[in-house]
Amino acid sequence: MWVDRVTFKGEGLEYDENGALIAGKITEFFWFYGGHDGANGPIPSFAAKDLDWDVAKVNEEAGRFWPEIFDGNDQFNYWESSLGADVNLGIGDDSLEITDPMFRYGGGVSVDMGAGDDFFRDTTIFTGWTTGHPGKLILGEGFDDVEMRLGGPYPLSEIEDFNPEQDRIRFLNDNEAFVFRQVEGGVEVKRAQADETEGALFIPGISSDEIKIENGYLTGINGRDYSRHVNDADVTQHLHGTTSKDVFVLDGKRDDYRWHATDDDKGIVIWDVKTETPDLLYDFEVLRFNDVSLQLSEWPTSEGPAVEGIRDIADQTQYLQADEWGETFIIDGKMSDYQWAPTQDRTGTVVWNVKTGKHDILTDFAWINFNDGKADLVQYPRSNAPTTEDQVDKDEIIKADNHREVFEIDGYRDDYSWGPNPDGEGIAIWNGSNIDILIGFDGVRFLDSYADLRALPQWGDVPRPNGEILIKDDPTDNQYLRGETGEEIFVFDGNKGDYNWGPTRDGKGVVVWNKDGFDILMDFKAIRFNDDTITTNEIRGIDDGNVSGVKIKDIANETQYLHGEGDKDQFIIDGNAEDYAWGATRDETGFVVWNRETKVHDILTDFEEVVFNDQVLVVEDVI
Repeated sequence: MWVDRVTFKGEGLEYDENGALIAGKITEFFWFYGGHDGANGPIPSFAAKDLDWDVAKVNEEAGRFWPEIFDGNDQFNYWESSLGADVNLGIGDDSLEITDPMFRYGGGVSVDMGAGDDFFRDTTIFTGWTTGHPGKLILGEGFDDVEMRLGGPYPLSEIEDFNPEQDRIRFLNDNEAFVFRQVEGGVEVKRAQADETEGALFIPGISSDEIKIENGYLTGINGRDYSRHVNDADVTQHLHGTTSKDVFVLDGKRDDYRWHATDDDKGIVIWDVKTETPDLLYDFEVLRFNDVSLQLSEWPTSEGPAVEGIRDIADQTQYLQADEWGETFIIDGKMSDYQWAPTQDRTGTVVWNVKTGKHDILTDFAWINFNDGKADLVQYPRSNAPTTEDQVDKDEIIKADNHREVFEIDGYRDDYSWGPNPDGEGIAIWNGSNIDILIGFDGVRFLDSYADLRALPQWGDVPRPNGEILIKDDPTDNQYLRGETGEEIFVFDGNKGDYNWGPTRDGKGVVVWNKDGFDILMDFKAIRFNDDTITTNEIRGIDDGNVSGVKIKDIANETQYLHGEGDKDQFIIDGNAEDYAWGATRDETGFVVWNRETKVHDILTDFEEVVFNDQVLVVEDVI
């Protein structure tokens, strides 16, 4: 956008009928005033980039533009442009370079660099009634670098807040010597060959025995424990820091660069993502970008900060209570691989890996820190994964529109069952009133938990509300299948005269075969041919209604000795399978299952299944 010789760049910029900028974010601008350099066209008089200015905020009180707007790492270049009467760059590591600024205020301009490690350069050579140096430079707190030309009319005459232990002044005069002397209130610095009429640079608040001038630099008598190295974008540099605060300065935003440890783990290699030109840095403490400065002790790689907190144990489900409000839970992974939501009672947060379904329960944590980002659990209690909400009491066939989409149900997991859709693609999920078919969904989020449909494609024993559950035979494969509800019907594409069948050796299932192969079926209600349907109880030689079993829940921290009573006895544990171990008893007449952490165990005899929160364990499959 071009307004009154100023080119603005940004986001959502708008201007009114008079050409005034009224809305949006300014990220960069150039003000062209006066001359050209021939080949390259107009020379920008005032250029600033990597900004984040809210136009509305600036317009609220334009007179407070300078002191209010600069609160980060500000980067400015002036050429034949008028400095404001009150230039204040605020906090941040700022850079201000000026050349021949317009002499609008008669040498009265005061430039305040503010707090931070700042850089100021004034390359103005000729001054007069049209151009001149600022009158005063205020350095503020931090390590500051000043480059300036000493002498001439309308000079920069005073530098305030100069700290001999932190700050440094470089004089740009070619092949000249400089002298300083103690005067009232501070130190005065002049060119050695200057006459009595030439003005001097006054540095208040210091004494002459605190400073020295060597090779054109004015520093403290003992130097300073700080160094500043500017990146050369065209070459690969191998640099070693020599102080306790070595800063590498890059001309770009933090997002324009990537870095990680060197192969010997003693330094870092950093590169521009566009040019891919690398630099190797050893013993550096700070990376300074145009928009932010980062401590390498806190950001050892570009993937994320090194933070304090409680770390995730990748292969365990953790139930964690923060020692104090505001703690951080640290996960070694990308944010896109995880989702999170409030727990059922709304007192904590459940966070889970969308690939494995592994989850953790967090209470009184304020943040989850990933390698590439940070989740604020106060402001964003739910992850922003794409979701589709269930329509209550309505049967639906729904196809996911996005990768990793989640189906949200306003209900609890134990009120639902799911399994492969017997009639085609996807997963069928149902409760007592309706059935939904989900195609391409990663998982289902209930009020109390999350179910990964890839890691747990079937679950539960809630009867389907209507219709038959049909499972089709795959004639090209020998199958070993177990029904989820006991109501499934296995369908063969052929007449019953083409097949043979009978009970399995243990009498708990049926086997069906023909010349091409066989299928072993457990917990199916019936087998169906094109010309007949036969119940599995009939094949097993028992009357319908005689299939029985018990469902007994585990009592935590108590050892139980239990005996099954029927054909499908289930022992139900409120926990995930990864937290338990199991095996046959020593006399091989039963089954023992125990908690890995507490070592509390239970002895089961004649049980067919152990039901965990995330899977069903068939006892005969693991003994």
